[in-house]
Amino acid sequence: MEAYKRFVKQNAPWLSTAEGLAQALTWLLPNRSDELTLEAASAALGLFSVFNEHLLAEMSEKDNHNPASGPKKPRLPWPVWIALLQQVEICSEMAADRVLGKEGPKKYRILAAVEGFKYFLRLLLLKQSGERMLLEAGAVQPNSWDAQKLSSSPSSSLSKVIT
Repeated sequence: MEAYKRFVKQNAPWLSTAEGLAQALTWLLPNRSDELTLEAASAALGLFSVFNEHLLAEMSEKDNHNPASGPKKPRLPWPVWIALLQQVEICSEMAADRVLGKEGPKKYRILAAVEGFKYFLRLLLLKQSGERMLLEAGAVQPNSWDAQKLSSSPSSSLSKVIT
């Protein structure tokens, strides 16, 4: 995992561009009739982007703060979980539509479960933040680091990043 973190840190601008290009290429896939497959590909790319954004934000935070100070944070903070859930939300709705049919109460149970889980995560985040207002519904902000400030050399430091 450390090797992947180094790769992401060293190639952050390139990865950001590649992720955007891959998202755009999903619109050019030949089989437009199977929307679930296209949405699954888009969700997978979104998950990849959210994970990379989290790694970059985490490394930027470590470079700017003393890691020994303060309590240990969980592996994936609540905002990252919310962002991950938002990436797969439409895909899960389309899969429920295909598997359970366009009508019927079973489909809506799946949708209610996804929305309920998002609600629960936002409540946890609100409690954890000391009941301060949540911006962007508590989700992770994309590109919270400045790709232009990163150099492609292995010795680049995320402490140069303005967050």
